[in-house]
Amino acid sequence: MTPAAKPAVRRTLPAPSEPVNVEELIAERDRLRSEMGTLLARLEAREAAAREAVLLMNEVARLRAELARSRSGSATHDENDDVPPLPRPSPLPRALGHALYAPQDVPTGTPRAAAPMDGAGLDFGTVSRLSPNELDQLPYGLICIDAQGRVVHYNDTESRLARLPKERVVGRNFFTDVAPCTRVREFEGEFQALVRDPSSVRVRSFDFIFRFRHSEQHVTIVMTPARQRGLYNIALLRRDIIQKEPATALDRR
Repeated sequence: MTPAAKPAVRRTLPAPSEPVNVEELIAERDRLRSEMGTLLARLEAREAAAREAVLLMNEVARLRAELARSRSGSATHDENDDVPPLPRPSPLPRALGHALYAPQDVPTGTPRAAAPMDGAGLDFGTVSRLSPNELDQLPYGLICIDAQGRVVHYNDTESRLARLPKERVVGRNFFTDVAPCTRVREFEGEFQALVRDPSSVRVRSFDFIFRFRHSEQHVTIVMTPARQRGLYNIALLRRDIIQKEPATALDRR
C-alpha cells in the first residue's frame, strides 16, 4: 500500500524587523542610476580621447605625406577642390554607441511654427573667418557640420547650454548621435535641402523646441553654407530657456 503523500510545507519570508521606507529606497535607486550615468560618461570621455588621438595620428600622417610631395616638387593645389573628407572617429564599443547622454537625459524635440528670419542679423561671412577660439566666444551656439552631418566644430556656448562636452560631440553625426530628435523633415529635411541646392536659398531659418531633463529651450535655428566648401554653419539662437524644477521623490513614484 502506497503511503500517503506528505502535505507541502508552506514557507514564508520573515517580516522585516523595521518598517520599509519607500522614499529612501527610491532615493537609493535614483542615486545608483545617477552613478551609472556618471560611469558611462567617464567611459565615453575615455573613448573620446582615444578618438582624438586617432584623428591626430591621421592628420600627422597626411601632413607628412603632403610635405614629402612638396619636397619632391609634385605637390599641386587647386583652390576649387572640395575639402578632403574628415577622418572617421574610431568606433565605440557597442554598449557606448549612443552614450552621449545618460539614458534619462536624451532630449526630445518638436518643430515650432514661426515666421522665417533673414539670418537674424548674423554676418556668416565674418563668422566663417573666425578662429576656433573666437567661435567659442560667440554669444550664441554655433555648430559646423559637413554634408553628411558630422560635427566639425561645436562652440563653447552651445556646449554649455546643451550641457554636453564638445570632445564628446566633434566627429559624431549631429542628427543620429548628438540630437536624434532633429531627424524630422522640419529640421534635418531643411539641412538636406540646403546641401542639395545651397545657392537657391542660402539662409534657412525656423524655430525648434529642445526638451531636456533640466530645461526646455525654444530655439531659432539659422542654417547657411560655410566659407569652406562642403561645410555648413548652424546657429542656435536661444529665445527662451525654461528651467524645470527638479523632480521630488513623490514625482518619480
